[in-house]
Amino acid sequence: GFDLSADSAYAAPTSMHIKIVVKAGETKYIGIPISDLTYVTAGGLLKYKCQLHEKHLGGQLLIQK
Repeated sequence: GFDLSADSAYAAPTSMHIKIVVKAGETKYIGIPISDLTYVTAGGLLKYKCQLHEKHLGGQLLIQK
């Protein structure tokens, strides 16, 4: 699984939370409009993790403006 979210300090309407399930070996495109990133990533950081398996490697995406 794949879980992408902005910093938990943000709340609606400036929050973003994407959850999808990706099969092993599958590639999935996740499109995020630039207009959404303008408001959601005030801190410039998006976190991602596996919502199905807690021990799977996660990370952070740094958005530079």
